[in-house]
Amino acid sequence: MVKKDENIKKIIELLTNTNRPLSAFDLSHLLNTSTRTIRNYITEIKAEDYAQVKSTHDGYIINKKDAKIDNHLNTLEEDKNLNRSYTLLSNLLSSSEGVSIFDIADELAVSESTITNSVLPFVKAYIAKYDLQIKSSNYVLYIEGSEKNKRKLIGHLITRNSYGYFSTLDSLENLFPNFSAHDIQNDIYYICQNCNLFLNNFALNNLLAHILVIFFRLQNHDVLNDTEDHIESLQTLLDGFEQKEDIIHVGQKIADNFKTKYDLDIPDEDFKQILILIAVSIDHSPANIESIMDAEFIETIKELLTQTSNRYNVPPFSEEFVLQFSIHMYQARQRNALNVSYPNPIAAQIKGEYAPIYDMAVFFCHRFSTHYQIKFSQDEIGFIAFHFGAYLENNYQLKEKCNCVIIVENYHSFANQLISQLQKRFNENIIISDVISLNHYMLNRPVCDLLLTTIPIAKAYTHQVQINPFITKANYENIQKEIDLIVEEKELKKAQDFLHSLLHEKLYFRNINFNTKEEYIHFIGDQCQNLGYINEDFINDVMLREKLSSTAFTDDVAIPHTISQNAEKSFVCVVHNDTPIPWDHKNIHFILMIGINEQDMKYFKNALDLIVNLFLSAEKTIEIMKTNTFDEFVKLMK
Repeated sequence: MVKKDENIKKIIELLTNTNRPLSAFDLSHLLNTSTRTIRNYITEIKAEDYAQVKSTHDGYIINKKDAKIDNHLNTLEEDKNLNRSYTLLSNLLSSSEGVSIFDIADELAVSESTITNSVLPFVKAYIAKYDLQIKSSNYVLYIEGSEKNKRKLIGHLITRNSYGYFSTLDSLENLFPNFSAHDIQNDIYYICQNCNLFLNNFALNNLLAHILVIFFRLQNHDVLNDTEDHIESLQTLLDGFEQKEDIIHVGQKIADNFKTKYDLDIPDEDFKQILILIAVSIDHSPANIESIMDAEFIETIKELLTQTSNRYNVPPFSEEFVLQFSIHMYQARQRNALNVSYPNPIAAQIKGEYAPIYDMAVFFCHRFSTHYQIKFSQDEIGFIAFHFGAYLENNYQLKEKCNCVIIVENYHSFANQLISQLQKRFNENIIISDVISLNHYMLNRPVCDLLLTTIPIAKAYTHQVQINPFITKANYENIQKEIDLIVEEKELKKAQDFLHSLLHEKLYFRNINFNTKEEYIHFIGDQCQNLGYINEDFINDVMLREKLSSTAFTDDVAIPHTISQNAEKSFVCVVHNDTPIPWDHKNIHFILMIGINEQDMKYFKNALDLIVNLFLSAEKTIEIMKTNTFDEFVKLMK
């Protein structure tokens, strides 16, 4: 652990003290370790908020203006105390006899006072979130609370990858040394397959982790108390599946397997937990969807998806997607009703890197939760965002067309065929505005987005592709690549122009200091309402959106906005502080509240994406941090 801390500190120092990106290869040689280990260290630096590190094509860079860097470099002892806390917590959860303060002090090579004054306070605060407490007797520490809550805590530690607890099967085996995670995963997979139950990889790993928690606790003779609500919920759940008998059969096979290999008897309540986990983990085919859920539920999902696509100006969702997504939402609803955790280790990453998609998921979840009177976790919102992102990536239709000019000799001999090939392949993407000879090109160079030429000529256009008279597969790929870049540039230019139109000097504030994010939101709201940009209901809707999920999409900027209300006039109100602004679990320096009127909503998604991407860039954020005036700020918002 000490070596890891030292290496993380060294990486931060190296990135801070260089003016160029450093690749994983560079860092691996400097630290005498593997590139894989370097990537794991970088992941931890980002996850634990040690510093703002960004991955580029050339390597890693760091936000050198990040005040947190010095803090973390100068307070590494605090990080050590966190690691010590997790070691103590692991020992407490592994032992039914308690943990001696003297033994844990010896294990960690610290004094008893360090355990009492530095380690215990963190552990107590951490487990309090799970309604658990630390009790002591004769210098022996115990965790006190329900078995159910202890298992929730263990599951959280595993699936959250907290301090390296769970990332691979090898990690699971380190945490549960009495069990072979590899063998158990294979056993579960083949048992399910043989009973015609199918799990995707993520569901399989999640099921494995939860089952290991159950068996780990049983091995220590820690069993669940009999709870009648589980009996009724389980019966209700299983009655909704045609595969009810298969689920029970799989559960029994898993229980028998553990009896044979580990001499573990599974009590009734734990067996029911296993059945619930299996039931909410299995994949279902859209072909038999009507046997799983009623038509009304599917129609509700379809309507909510329509509302989402309309608000965010994205293509309507296909019938196939509606059916597949309905299955996911049905299972999510079941998990919620049964209080089954289904952690999402990439939720934070999705939120930061795909902010507009995540925002769509928040909107959908709000509408779904209101309709069915349930509440979704950030993990579930992340899963929904993942579904939206995967669909839109594969189905988003280019709205812009590229103005294309073709240079070709011997026009009448093959040009018609060439044009026909291009129009057939790129009809939705290009407009062929002219077909010209080389002489014509030399005398009067045309204005166009994309120049295609069958003749080798010097590069004169940003987007220029030489093609064969009879177009090859490579030609098609190169043309598509340029079309994508052109459309991206046009969309970016539109977003930049739109964003700039929303920025007004009278809505720019420098170093406005309050104690809470609520005070900042209300201050901004008062300014905007006084100027006629919003009505009195707008800020209440902003507060609702914040309650659903924080709008601090990066470590430096929060972008508060409404969940459903539109502004009277579109605007962006900016607060730029040199001192940190407390925003949930982050300390940011910028607030950009967005309000969009109904006519401009089609631009909202791209504008949000533009702002987040600006502040995801460490280099750009540093530049914006240096600005002191409205004009300087506006110049860099592109």
